[in-house]
Amino acid sequence: MLPKAVAPVVRAFASDIRERLADTLDSITLIGSVVTTDFIPGVSDINSILLVKETSTSVLEALAGLGRRYGRKDIRAPMVMTAAMLERSLDVFPIECLDIKLIHQTIYGTDVFAGLTIEKTMLRLQCERELKAKLVQLSRGYVAAAGDREALIRLLLNTSTGLFPLLRALIVLADRSAPRERKSVLEAIAPNFGISCNSVQEILAMRGEKRLRQTYADLQSLFDGIYRFTDALALIVDRITET
Repeated sequence: MLPKAVAPVVRAFASDIRERLADTLDSITLIGSVVTTDFIPGVSDINSILLVKETSTSVLEALAGLGRRYGRKDIRAPMVMTAAMLERSLDVFPIECLDIKLIHQTIYGTDVFAGLTIEKTMLRLQCERELKAKLVQLSRGYVAAAGDREALIRLLLNTSTGLFPLLRALIVLADRSAPRERKSVLEAIAPNFGISCNSVQEILAMRGEKRLRQTYADLQSLFDGIYRFTDALALIVDRITET
């Protein structure tokens, strides 16, 4: 089910991990865009989670030897945790855990992520915190860009992709099933919450383009749109807490 361009390197990565960790490894799970149609070869990262029986310096040292080799092939350093650590993280990182539950593929061992239980109270609280933090990051990032077109492009791209775990969480808070693919997420947001997703759609369309033709004025307009979009989401979360 993986993109043909990355399946061989993922197989090699999994094989090396199984060889190096041997009896301490419980499972290897791919997460994020690599298991969706949103994946763009050469642009998107390949992310994973390793569940191990115990975390130790020796486990991390065994993995460190693979970092440089696979980093060149867009495989990021995996998250390493035990099943107990995962369980203790559900109330602290409910958005991240929900996104993993929704978007993952276990390629070795038992899939423990499909059965995760996410408490909506904690999910709403993190949504509020993260959205308001993103508004601060957007305003600071715009000022720091100081008219630099490339810096503003990076800010827009990073912000747009980073919003999707929050959007899926909001859909779940509205008692609806959250889609995996970004296009479907935006299609669910507009009618359910009554806000325009045009700016986010335009920014996403920029990903993977070798040459961007937008002027700085165009980028300013997109910034204004995504700022207003994020602010509207923050207001929606505030209303959830009032009800």
